[in-house]
Amino acid sequence: MLLASAAAAQEAPESAGGEVVVTAVRLEQTEQRLAACIARHCPPAEDVAASLSHVENQFVAGAYRDARRTIAEAIRRNRGFAKTNPVDVAVLYRADARIHAHLGDGDGMKAAMRGMLASLRAGLSETDPQTLYGRIELADGLSELGNIRGAEREYKAIAEDAAAAGQPTIRNFALLRTASLKVSLAQLSERFRPEARAALRQLKTSSASDATGFQLATEVLESRLAMAEGAADAVDALIARVQAEPASTPRLLYSEPVKLGAGKWDDPPLQSYEDQWIDVAFWIGPDGRTRDAALLRQSEHYSGGWNKRVLESLASRRYVPLALPPGDPGLLRVERYTITSRLATKLGSRIPQPTGLPRVEVLDLTMDAPPPGMNPQRAS
Repeated sequence: MLLASAAAAQEAPESAGGEVVVTAVRLEQTEQRLAACIARHCPPAEDVAASLSHVENQFVAGAYRDARRTIAEAIRRNRGFAKTNPVDVAVLYRADARIHAHLGDGDGMKAAMRGMLASLRAGLSETDPQTLYGRIELADGLSELGNIRGAEREYKAIAEDAAAAGQPTIRNFALLRTASLKVSLAQLSERFRPEARAALRQLKTSSASDATGFQLATEVLESRLAMAEGAADAVDALIARVQAEPASTPRLLYSEPVKLGAGKWDDPPLQSYEDQWIDVAFWIGPDGRTRDAALLRQSEHYSGGWNKRVLESLASRRYVPLALPPGDPGLLRVERYTITSRLATKLGSRIPQPTGLPRVEVLDLTMDAPPPGMNPQRAS
């Protein structure tokens, strides 16, 4: 999960049939541990760990606003330690940004991402890998918020700075994010296809781009672009190429987005975006296909209907085939889907209100989800 160093919930199959049992440290326990830590004025690293553990528990329980308050208090207690504990403080801001995203607060998300980067810069040099990766995360945030050209400029600047600092891997991450952004735009409009092809050529000719991870990520992007150009079998061709090297952990190759309505009165017909989330459990089979996706639990005020869009998206996923023993049913995953809407201030009011355009935020709640760090978590 992206909020803290360990997931608050652990999902384990009770049987091959797919029944799921969720276990977790009780919310009262993490609250007590955090209170005890604060009472004894524990060191920043301990405070951050206890805060994130409780925030995760609150988030998994669906108490997003409580989690927001807890993380805000943790930031107030620890932001003064950015020079000595830059990564610890940055991770607090990073969690804050994710919570803001699930609440639909784009401005709050952007401010938190800037706080994350400022914390890194307070204790680390501009050429430190953590700072450079933090800049990539901020550029990712700009892209998510719709500032496409701002994100593109920042990726370009990071690639140049990383090259000057002798960091070819970080340069490639920046080039990869640029290519991913361009391919996403090309899937929306053919006028971006030349830019996407140019970005992929730059990535493929970059030094160290022959590393296995970058090769696969580049091939995935090429397949997405080929599909946008009409090659319906591009993903199957990619699967055929990677079958000889099965993966031990989930590596997503392709997925259709969760297709939500374009307006407030379309599917899903939500009049309120407060407390709208579901947890979905699914299996990834040895062949890389998903199966047995099912609603695990839902928020108290869940407005039914949109979960079918999530299940349709999950059914379209294709992963790298898994290296598993014969007869193994695959890997069980649990993901949180939140339906929200970006907040905006309307004419005549200073109070931000949902725009009415639904969007989906996703977090992996599985115990073995990649731990957070300043380095990018997404491969494409």
